[in-house]
Amino acid sequence: RTKIATMLIHVDLLDPRPEAVAAACPLAASVNIPADQLPMRRYELPRRGEAVKIAALEGADAAMEPLRDADLVPMIEHDLVFGGPAQRARLWEPSSFLEETLPHLTTGTALDLGCGAGRDSVFLAAHGWTVQAVDRLPDALEIGRGLAARYLERGEIDNLVWLNLDLDARPVADIHPQPDLAIMFRFLHHPTLAALPSLLAPGGSVLLEVFTLENAARHGKPRPSRCAGVRELTQLIAPLKVLQADENWRRDGRHTARIWARR
Repeated sequence: RTKIATMLIHVDLLDPRPEAVAAACPLAASVNIPADQLPMRRYELPRRGEAVKIAALEGADAAMEPLRDADLVPMIEHDLVFGGPAQRARLWEPSSFLEETLPHLTTGTALDLGCGAGRDSVFLAAHGWTVQAVDRLPDALEIGRGLAARYLERGEIDNLVWLNLDLDARPVADIHPQPDLAIMFRFLHHPTLAALPSLLAPGGSVLLEVFTLENAARHGKPRPSRCAGVRELTQLIAPLKVLQADENWRRDGRHTARIWARR
């Protein structure tokens, strides 16, 4: 079992003041994102539909509209505590599947396939993992680098590599020699899944979360070829041993299949 660090804690309080003002008088258990920066730092905010407390300080009124535009529920918080020990905090959340499973894994090397904006990669790096984050979209990787720069310490940043790569053009086996963990969340690439059993280090784990046809029927996306259920995923990653599997509606209103399997 890995020891989960407490250096990057989750909070629900936004400090909307300018950076210099917030640094001069820190607000405990909060994340400082100046109100005028909220539109371009959407990936540092909670999931859609979540409530966000805004400290009743300079910038609070200006923060309301950007948060509503991000489909969040803002509310002004007057009960504030200043000072205290310095803590790294975040409003954003990684995959709930990753967060639930991570305490049961031994820290090592990880491969994040289809990493998107990089929250899961940053979360892993903050907990001592050495991570390669792979995505074909340069803009997504740039967001990930910004996230890492704001929330990771220097040694953690050095342990996180961003790879601009199209998995259709280069086999996953060329990317990383035997990772201890491979994750693929809300993304599906059949050739990569088929390669994972031989790619993982002995004893290594894979965590998958894929949209189902049930989700596509309700929301109109993704296309059926990008959907799969537990049964299909289990066949694709055979002979890995499935430790946990389920299909369900998630907190954000999406229906997904999840699998934790081990070599």
